[in-house]
Amino acid sequence: MSTSTSALRAPGWLAALLAAIAIVATGCGRPDPVERLQAAQQKMLDAGSAAFTIEQSFEGEPVSGQKIVIDGVLSFADRLGRATITMADGRAEALFIGDATYFRLPLGPQPTPWIRLDRQDIESFSGLSGISDDPSRNLDLLDGIVGDVEEVGEEDVRGEPTTHYRFTIDLQQAVEKAPPDKRETVRQQAALLGGGQLPMEVWLDGKGRIARQTFAIDLSKVKLPTGGALPEGLDVTTRTAIEYHDFGAKVDVKPPPDNQVTDFDQLQGG
Repeated sequence: MSTSTSALRAPGWLAALLAAIAIVATGCGRPDPVERLQAAQQKMLDAGSAAFTIEQSFEGEPVSGQKIVIDGVLSFADRLGRATITMADGRAEALFIGDATYFRLPLGPQPTPWIRLDRQDIESFSGLSGISDDPSRNLDLLDGIVGDVEEVGEEDVRGEPTTHYRFTIDLQQAVEKAPPDKRETVRQQAALLGGGQLPMEVWLDGKGRIARQTFAIDLSKVKLPTGGALPEGLDVTTRTAIEYHDFGAKVDVKPPPDNQVTDFDQLQGG
C-alpha cells in the first residue's frame, strides 16, 4: 500500500462513517420534508439496531477507481456491533463493544490478531473528541438543511419502496444550531466533511427511516482536527453511498480472547 493511499484512507473512511452516523435519520409528518428528515434520529433509535453497507469510491490520482466497502450491524443504545471493511489491500474486521473498538487488520505484522482501542485512544489518535460510530450521538447535521428540499420521487431500495429527497446542508449552520454540549463534536464533523455546504440525497422508507444516503466530499477541503494535513495538491473526491436495512436485527458480539488482543497504547510505546 502506498503512503499516499494510506494517508487518504483514514480520513476518507472516517468521514464516511461519521456521515453514516450523522445522517442516520428518518421522518415523520409527511407534509414537511424538512421535518421528516430532521425527525430521523428518533425513528432510527426506535428501531434499536440496523445492518448497514457503506460504499466509498475515490476519484482523482493516485487513488482513482479504488473503493472501500464496509458491511456491518450496530445496536445503537449499547454501541454493540461488528463490521467488515474491504479494501484493495485486503479485508479488515472491527468489533464495537461499549467504549472499546477491536480491529483485525490485513496489514502486518501485528503482535496479536486483534488491536483494541478505547474511546480515549481514538480521540488522541484522530483528534476527534466525542465522535463515535453510535448514531445516537452524532445526528445533528440535519439541523443545517438550507433552501428547498426537492422530493425527487418514489424509488425502490433493496426491494422496498422509499421516497427520494435531495437537499443541501450548511455545515456551519449545523454547528451553530447544535446544543452546547454537542457543538464541538459537530464542528469536527463539519471540518471532516469539508466545511461549507454539502449536497446530499436521502431515501426514506415507509416508516421514515433512512434506507439510502449519498454525498460527495472534496478531500482538498477537509480539515483534520489533529492539525495535520492531507497530501499537498490533493485533488481527490470521495463519493459515499450508505444503505441501512434489517432494522431491529439481533446483534450478538463478544470481545476476542485476551491472549489475542494488544492494546493500542502498547503499540505506541505507552
